[in-house]
Amino acid sequence: MGHNFRMANNTSEEAEKRRREKIGVFSKQHWNDPEIRKKMFASGLWDGRSQTEEVKKKISAIAIIREAKKKENGFVVSEETRRKLSAARMGHSVSEETRRKISEKVKGRVFSDVHKKALADGSKKYTAENGNPFKGKTHSKESLQKMSDALFGKYRGEKASNWQGGIDSLPYSIEWTKWFKKEIKERDNYTCQNPECVNSFPVLDVHHIDYNKNNCSPDNVITLCKKCHGLTQKNRQEWIKIYQNIVVQKRMKRKRRIV
Repeated sequence: MGHNFRMANNTSEEAEKRRREKIGVFSKQHWNDPEIRKKMFASGLWDGRSQTEEVKKKISAIAIIREAKKKENGFVVSEETRRKLSAARMGHSVSEETRRKISEKVKGRVFSDVHKKALADGSKKYTAENGNPFKGKTHSKESLQKMSDALFGKYRGEKASNWQGGIDSLPYSIEWTKWFKKEIKERDNYTCQNPECVNSFPVLDVHHIDYNKNNCSPDNVITLCKKCHGLTQKNRQEWIKIYQNIVVQKRMKRKRRIV
């Protein structure tokens, strides 16, 4: 009777709650001890291990429930807590070994369309509710320099996404003069010929429709504003069709007027 009574008493909700609180206090004490934390990480207990998909789903479900409860209760992180979190992370940097492991882990990862949409919707919702978190802030000179150093040469030359074999460095033909460009702009009434252009007072360029600098035939050049000219660097085949069609229509109109 006594043994059964103790078992029943130990499995009560109150006893379970006390047991969990005791474990929580014990875990926090150990986790807050720098020496114990150092030994835990040095032991390599979790090296090479990962959570199963089932455990990941459970963790994700618990996190969603917690966030929902926070919103229901109007939970807001206090400024004091934010300050403590910021101070705890101050000066912390990830080791090169950890960076390499993270890079290898995510390399080649492709997000599904559903995942992309979920990320986009979540970002839009957060911005709508809380505003842009970076509004009113600026990067420090040190951060700007680090970003510049990290990107320097990364997208230049053959590494560029729109690399065309270096044709931009080829010289223009002898017909490419300021007088020739002036005639083309006059022909186009000093107006950007992109039908979707919305620039009121643009700076105008003369664009080679087939991207061949040596082909200065009047049917191969067209007037574009700076912004629309920049758009032609991508989807080149589409822009070739669009502007060739525009030039052909302009030529036919001129012929009809002459007749």
